[in-house]
Amino acid sequence: MPDCPTSQLSCGKQTPVRSNGKDAFVNEDMGIRVVFPEGSEVCLTRSGDAPRGFFMLLESVRNPCSENPDRKAYLSIDSNFNSSFHKTLIETAHGECDPLPSGILKYASARDFSIPGHRVLVCGERLNDGTGVIVYAMGGGTTDSGEGLVEAIEYRASLGTTEQRAKEDVATFREFLSSLELGNRLVHAASASTFSG
Repeated sequence: MPDCPTSQLSCGKQTPVRSNGKDAFVNEDMGIRVVFPEGSEVCLTRSGDAPRGFFMLLESVRNPCSENPDRKAYLSIDSNFNSSFHKTLIETAHGECDPLPSGILKYASARDFSIPGHRVLVCGERLNDGTGVIVYAMGGGTTDSGEGLVEAIEYRASLGTTEQRAKEDVATFREFLSSLELGNRLVHAASASTFSG
């Protein structure tokens, strides 16, 4: 069997891009612009082989772009087209939104997790040996659902952390969210970082 081409994200052969802490990572199609912490190794999230956002591991690992579902400490911004025509944020969360876990509430409340210019839904998440936060938002302009206009894109910003590192990671996630721009397709991406593989 021939090896898979590196152009296919689903082959798991992404090469991470190191953030300089200033230039934004941009996905024009999904209307995402975000700055990752300096020195972080940033990878693409995907739907099939279509880029949908970005993620970074907060722990040092050999393959930072691995799609290992057991990762414990990470930041991500992911998106998908609102193909189900969800009208509300709770619908984007599939009708479930757990309270923030105590390990997060030691350092921040739900109102401390915001995305500039957007209404958000902040939910807790239980992870294997860890804890997390999910911040849902909608944007990207409107599309006709057949029963009225709805936002075209659903966004999900996530933090995964552990009890030992939660204080630092919560602060990093809040800074990450404050740099996040979501919405209509971005026309200008001169400072966007690029990916190989």
